[in-house]
Amino acid sequence: LYGGYCFVNNAAAAAQALLDGGMARVAVVDVDYHHGNGTQDIFWSRGDVLVASLHGDPRHEYPFFTGYADERGDGDGNGAN
Repeated sequence: LYGGYCFVNNAAAAAQALLDGGMARVAVVDVDYHHGNGTQDIFWSRGDVLVASLHGDPRHEYPFFTGYADERGDGDGNGAN
């Protein structure tokens, strides 16, 4: 599923660069009217990156298929999304 507004996810690239540089954990905080579904998808199963998105209610705002409170990650990423 698609719904993002970028071709290169700068936040995800920066987070990975910090991890590659020796950081143990990184947080990405996305403050935007639209849910940061691309960043969430990239780090969905990873526990070393906390992804927090503050956005409009997905029941009423695009993208309607992602950004709900029960989306919390999977595997090592459970609770980090």
